[in-house]
Amino acid sequence: SHWSRYLCVLVSGFLENSVRITLTEYARARADMSVANFVESRLRQFQNPKMGSILDLAGGFSQELRKRLDSNTKGQLGESVNSIVDNRHKIAHGESVGITLHHCCPK
Repeated sequence: SHWSRYLCVLVSGFLENSVRITLTEYARARADMSVANFVESRLRQFQNPKMGSILDLAGGFSQELRKRLDSNTKGQLGESVNSIVDNRHKIAHGESVGITLHHCCPK
């Protein structure tokens, strides 16, 4: 149970960093360096990477990017992202979460 909570917090942080890095690189490929630097500085404030927030950020760059991301994360993937962030909040505030590690070995 302890490792599950620890991994949940790590994965949530990984999601935050992934969004920041991906959108910063997106800006660097398409904009003047000063604009890309501004985008990077604003993305440092991005937290709580729930799918709605990620989609809103992507839509600020391009509606096409938002649509593709929304299409690719519908269903279980998007729900899993939201669950990770929700559980991280509960863990950070000392609430009980019902997550465990599931170990599966091929036979």
